[in-house]
Formats: sequence, structure tokens, C-alpha cells
Amino acid sequence: YTEGQRKGLGIAWAEPLYVIRKDAAANTLVAGTKAELAGSMVRAENTNYLVPFAQWPETVLLRTRFRQPPRKARVTRDGEALVFQEEAPGGPYAKGQIATAYTVETRDGEERLRVLGGGVIS
Repeated sequence: YTEGQRKGLGIAWAEPLYVIRKDAAANTLVAGTKAELAGSMVRAENTNYLVPFAQWPETVLLRTRFRQPPRKARVTRDGEALVFQEEAPGGPYAKGQIATAYTVETRDGEERLRVLGGGVIS
């Protein structure tokens, strides 16, 4: 199981449940609703930059899941980690997945997403 996982839990409930956290030492899996998993701040470590951070805008587009539409977030650094604060509650954030920052770039009259960098959600 991974944090944020919804499918394959085998738990019947009034609404979909998600993995909130795992405790390997106690062999315990904690599940909850999407509201319990949602948040507006995400921290990413083991960062990788395609554009130096000093050149990033203060507000970027953030994607924390593959097919998720990018959402606006303010970004700061905490040591080597990136800290994203979304304008509206987002998530669910899955520890170990990738948080990627983008900006919109216009080239040949066409708007495209440009990857700035990202890191592993911690």
C-alpha cells in the first residue's frame, strides 16, 4: 500500500477511503476519507532543479500526481527542501511520490508548461 492509495483496500464504507499512513512496526494501516487526507502544504526533499531556484517565480504550478491538472502554489525553500503552499486545499499527497513545479511559457504563440524542478514528497 502507498499513502494516498484508494483502490484495492477491500474496505466497504459509505465513501471512498484512502491510505492515510502506515506503521510497519505495528503492522497497521490507517485509512480515512479524502477530507482527512487533503491538505494545502506539501514538502519535497531530494530536490532536482532544471532551472536554478533563484530564477523561479514566487507562484508556480504544482503537480503531485501524474494525471492531475497543475494547481497554483507559492513555493519557498527550507534548507534543501521545497515547501509548496497551495492556494486552495489540494492533495491527497502521497509520501514518496514526486512534486513537480512548472511555469507557463509562451513559444511560437503557444502556451506550454515548462518544468522547473521538483522533489520527493516527504
